[in-house]
This record gives sequence, C-alpha cells and structure tokens, in this order.
Amino acid sequence: MQYMRVKRIPNEGTDSHRVLEKLREANWDWVCGTTFQQMYLPTYAQRVADLRKMGYGIEAAQCRDHEYWNHSHRGNVAMYRLTDDEEAPF
Repeated sequence: MQYMRVKRIPNEGTDSHRVLEKLREANWDWVCGTTFQQMYLPTYAQRVADLRKMGYGIEAAQCRDHEYWNHSHRGNVAMYRLTDDEEAPF
C-alpha cells in the first residue's frame, strides 16, 4: 500500500474528525462499523472515504473475518484501522 501525505486535518467537531479520533483511540486495532453507528454516525463509510482523500492511511476488512471477534452481523459490516499513526496528526 502506498501512503499519501496528509493534506488536510478535518475540522474539530465534524463527523470526519470523530471517526479519526475513534480510529486513533483504537491504537492500530480494528474498529467495527457498528461502533460508528452507536456514535450516531450513519454515514461513517463516507467519512472514512473522505479521510482517505485527505491522505490518511486507513485499511478496511469485513468484520466477520476478525480473528477473535464473534460479531454475527446480518449484512456486510466493515471494520477499519489506521495503517500508520504518523499519517494521522492532530
């Protein structure tokens, strides 16, 4: 994966900023999409896409593929994590 330089930091209080904060709190571990839904962020996938466009390295995978979570989601739910902490300054 090729990393881009962060071009922009999301404004504080925006949904993109809240998603980025949660990913940083996870400390390189995965964050299930349902976590963002519980934060009342129904468009979290779009916010992740926005962060990628800003230059943040974010990896995605299907939540059901996690090695120790036993989430039994009915649909396709993704999980996300930052790929490099240096990509996510505040």
